[in-house]
Amino acid sequence: MRMGLIGTGRIGAFHAATLRDVPGVEQVVVADAVPDRARQLADELGLRAADGVEALMTDRKSGSAGMPRPISY
Repeated sequence: MRMGLIGTGRIGAFHAATLRDVPGVEQVVVADAVPDRARQLADELGLRAADGVEALMTDRKSGSAGMPRPISY
């Protein structure tokens, strides 16, 4: 399975590291509104960075995409 993750802040970084270690996940691609943040996280975790959110959403190499967000009630 290939996963795309939008948002590389504190919560996104946690999810990216977790997804990287899930059995069956072949690749994690990260994207952020600030592409340099996505590249930095990708380098730190050994992942791939997309050139932006739109690039991630149109990338056929990433399967499912998710966006972590704070819990709101």
